[in-house]
Amino acid sequence: TGLHDSSGWNINPANIRWLTGLFTLLILAVGVYTGIQSAKRNNSGKLTYGQAVTTGILVGLTVGACVSIIGLIYTHFINPGYANYMLAENKKGLIAQGISADNIAKDQTAMAQMLTPGVQIMQALVLQTVMATIFSLIMGLFLKSRSRD
Repeated sequence: TGLHDSSGWNINPANIRWLTGLFTLLILAVGVYTGIQSAKRNNSGKLTYGQAVTTGILVGLTVGACVSIIGLIYTHFINPGYANYMLAENKKGLIAQGISADNIAKDQTAMAQMLTPGVQIMQALVLQTVMATIFSLIMGLFLKSRSRD
């Protein structure tokens, strides 16, 4: 059973994943902003657009590595049945939607592959880095130094 069953909240696991992902992106955006501001402070208030973007990308890589490690710890030690639970919940949802048994089997195979440690690590690294790059491209426009020295 899932952790949410014992709490009585009965929250759909897909909703939990979506909310967790949104919260993670908010934390990432704050981290990118803080990292860029710190780089600017450490450079006597001067920061080029390229330095801002580079700083944001480095924050994204760092967060991605941390998310990967935490995810591995969670899925292997804290909740080793996580993948099986997610597969079971996915199957319940597909059955409720009236999906054919053949399509359910195909979907379950694809989802099982997505839940492997290697894929989970790559997803975390790529997603966090891409999102940090997007955040830093935008924030860099506003946080770069205005003067042309």
